[in-house]
Amino acid sequence: MFSVLNRKEKSMKNQVKCTFVIVGIAFLALIFNPVSGQAAKLPKNILVYACTDSVTTWDPSVSFSTELTYLANIYEPLIWVTPPGSEQSFKPGLAEKWEKSGDGLSWTFYLRKGVTFHDGAMLNAQAVKDSFDRTKTMKKGASFILGPIKDIKVVDEYTVQFNLTSVAPLERIVASAYAAWIISPKAVGKDQKWFEAGNEAGSGPYTLESSKPDEEIILKKFDDYWGGWNKPHVERIVVKI
Repeated sequence: MFSVLNRKEKSMKNQVKCTFVIVGIAFLALIFNPVSGQAAKLPKNILVYACTDSVTTWDPSVSFSTELTYLANIYEPLIWVTPPGSEQSFKPGLAEKWEKSGDGLSWTFYLRKGVTFHDGAMLNAQAVKDSFDRTKTMKKGASFILGPIKDIKVVDEYTVQFNLTSVAPLERIVASAYAAWIISPKAVGKDQKWFEAGNEAGSGPYTLESSKPDEEIILKKFDDYWGGWNKPHVERIVVKI
């Protein structure tokens, strides 16, 4: 269990780096990258980015491959893995804080208030429970990492409790991204085909505007993102695969 989780944590860190690179070179891309095809019709404040990461699925419960690069801009986990050298190993995501019981078998997460999903639904504890239950029930992708979870209980609207069958590093599990994305309550009941059709149900800073298999992906800035947009950001990210 530990070796698998460590491998996934490293993968997540690499994908997070890729995400930061995308944002960090935005203005250089605007100056030096020519825009062609569908991208030519977009506003000037875009980032055109070439990437070899293909998409095997758009379903966040099924994902276990390189599409993580894009899903990490669309969806969010309860907590994030921090970059190497950080003071803490994890930082808040959709959960503001968390704690575990003395015996390590119960973990409680306190959610942010006022988080809006792209479809207008609001984040709450039931959405978190339903997201993990969906992934665990589907038994696809990286759902095996949820094995130590016995059950998930809604304590109140913004508090959710994970009860384990045995002591396990739940922080790593819920921050792994694979199998740990939180899905809008309006879409958690949808099947995989719904997501593969180009639909998404995240709360992240960007929405999936369009996708052409093995050719192009366009992500659009989500204006109502809970994290805010206090600094200049690109309106769209055009990924050329």
